[in-house]
Amino acid sequence: MLGGFNLYQYAPNGLTWIDPWGLSSLNRVQQQIDDILREHLPAIQAIDPNAEIGYRGSAASGISKAHDPSISRPIDLNNFDVDAFIRSDYLAHDPAYTNRRRDASEIKGMKEIEASIDRKLRLIFPGLKKEPFGFRIFKTHELMEFARKGDIQRKIGCK
Repeated sequence: MLGGFNLYQYAPNGLTWIDPWGLSSLNRVQQQIDDILREHLPAIQAIDPNAEIGYRGSAASGISKAHDPSISRPIDLNNFDVDAFIRSDYLAHDPAYTNRRRDASEIKGMKEIEASIDRKLRLIFPGLKKEPFGFRIFKTHELMEFARKGDIQRKIGCK
């Protein structure tokens, strides 16, 4: 009950008044990640004008280990990483790649972009995991298949 003059009025949805999963700060974190990635999008699109960027995993969904419900839990903003991707069929076919992992650092110019993003993320997020930031390159059909299976993907500045 809300109280006040009308004691018979029910409160609106109580779930909007609380944050049961502790995700209220996630929106702020996602916005900061988005801004940093968006700042580097032109440099990536100079390498492939049709490339789209984004991230997936716990930073996108707010749930760590979401692929396994038995161990999934809310994201720990004191210990997380950003699973960034570049969607580019063109870059995915680069002869530098001999397996499906396709780390973007193998592409000329990407190491510098990744290092710049890593520095900026670490300035803002002291809880970022120790391993350096890096993009993985995916083909369109691979990301679509992940999405069909429930993967949350946050795309940045895409058409």
